[in-house]
Amino acid sequence: NPNTRQSKSEFFQTIVASLAATGNAYISPIESPVENNKFTHLFALRPDKITTQRVTNDTSRVRSYDFATAAGMKSIAPDKMCHIRHQWLTDEVDGYAAVNSAWESLTTFSGLQRLVRKILDNSGGIPGMLVFSSKEGMSEEQRTQMQEYVNRFKLDGDKFGELLMADVGDGDLKFVALAGNMSGMDQKATKADSAREICLSWGVPP
Repeated sequence: NPNTRQSKSEFFQTIVASLAATGNAYISPIESPVENNKFTHLFALRPDKITTQRVTNDTSRVRSYDFATAAGMKSIAPDKMCHIRHQWLTDEVDGYAAVNSAWESLTTFSGLQRLVRKILDNSGGIPGMLVFSSKEGMSEEQRTQMQEYVNRFKLDGDKFGELLMADVGDGDLKFVALAGNMSGMDQKATKADSAREICLSWGVPP
């Protein structure tokens, strides 16, 4: 086996998945101190944790690969790293992922997912802000108190899900929405269009 944590099939599946999703796959050979420093294990590193450092004034050469670990950044020399990549178009060092052609569609699809989730977390409410108008304006103390009060209605607040009520005396308090009405968005069609474009980039039926 390449290492003690993965079977051969799991190791190669990791490499293929990394290459397909990001255009890059990184294999780090580990030397054994008890076997005359021979390479005895192979580990597949996550591409999203790798930062390529290039030689100054020569971007086609790699100075080192910086790998983010729990203990901090670890610098790996080019001769101690096996870098597998797809064809490159504008970059001589990093790969070109097959999914790049559908990046805009992926962004749209993921954005819709996050937006719906945020609105559900907000009890179906549209994000917005409270606007206070009066001749005297709001003092700093009042502003702080209002902010603390509004925070209680957020997802982790003790008033989450309740209707916000505020007594502002002679001032005028109104709610200004910072996002459009969800009923006016054709989410289903938008998601279907972006999903079709993603599938076409991979050559599979929607």
